[in-house]
Formats: sequence, structure tokens, C-alpha cells
Amino acid sequence: MINQLNPAPIIAQNVMDEIDKLKPLTGGEWDIKNNDDITQFKGSLKSQLLITQDDKCAYCGLPFGETGKTEIEHFAPKGGAIRPKHPEFAFTVKNLVLSCNLCNSPVKKGNYDTIEVKNADYNLCTFKIVHPYFDIHSLHYAWTNDREKILIQGISPEGLESIRVFKLDSTRHSEARTRIKVNAYILTIPGGADLIADALNYIP
Repeated sequence: MINQLNPAPIIAQNVMDEIDKLKPLTGGEWDIKNNDDITQFKGSLKSQLLITQDDKCAYCGLPFGETGKTEIEHFAPKGGAIRPKHPEFAFTVKNLVLSCNLCNSPVKKGNYDTIEVKNADYNLCTFKIVHPYFDIHSLHYAWTNDREKILIQGISPEGLESIRVFKLDSTRHSEARTRIKVNAYILTIPGGADLIADALNYIP
């Protein structure tokens, strides 16, 4: 339901070379306007992630549009120029994913600090929640079905914390997962697409 991301996007070396000139990153660099290299970085990143993530949120696994528009999200928050958090990882590709605005809202992840133990090498940091690139998600989440919902369970501290932060066990998430699974099944039945279309157009 929620899948590990692989591979990470690859950004053109000439773009990365120009972004490296901004270092040391102290906060606010991500939001610099009218910088062609930053614009190209973001555009290339987003187009690749839409494919890698199959148009689904890295956190809840639901299709974009089901829970809100897509946003480039810093897994370890970068903060800003006034209140920087982990600005050195602002352009670290494995720190960047696409999320829906429901998961990344201020009442959910927002600027929640995901780093448990920080290291100058991002790959050596440890994290409080399930990492989209580094973690095998089946080691952190389990799924059960009842009559109306597909329910998520945490089977590790990181899985439990991810569920808490993103409210992945909410009724909205559970019912959306079930609806998607049912629709996928219906599409395997002859005439299934017409049944879904009729249901969408039904006016009581």
C-alpha cells in the first residue's frame, strides 16, 4: 500500500555543480527566486518523482487528488532563513519526495523533525519515522481488512510514529484505500469500467 522509493532521481551534474556553489547552506536557499538552476533542479526532481512514486503520496500511498495536490516535500525539514532546521539537506535528493498537502499540512507533518540522530552524511542519519528511500516498508507496516476499510498497523517504532504523525489510520485514509482496491477489482470484470462510470454519474 505504501512502497519504498527506488531509484532516487538523478539531477544533471551541471545543475548540481551550480547548486553546490550556494554552500554552505544556512537557510532560505531553496526559496531563492529567479535562479535557473534551482528551477531546473525542482522541475527535474518533480517529473522523475511523479514516475517513481506512480502519482502517489510518499507518506500515505494514496493517489494525488485523493488527499490533495502534490508538493515537493523535505523529509528532514529545511526550515527557512529565519528558523533553519536542517538547511544542509535542502537539496539532498534522498531527502526530497512528493507528498499530498494533507500529509504535509501543519496539523500533520509540517515542520516535524524526523531526524533522531543527525550525521553530516545524510545516509548515516537515523530517523524517527519510516524513510521513503531507506526503509523496507513491510518491516514497519501491516495491513488488515474488515468489511468496509483497509486498516494499517504499525509493527515497528518508526511505523507507529509514522501512523501517528500522518494519521494514516484515519477513517478518510482507510476508506480511500478500500475504494481504490474495490475499483481496481471491478476493472478486472467485463464491463467493469462502465459500472464505475455509471456509479460516478449516478444522481439519486
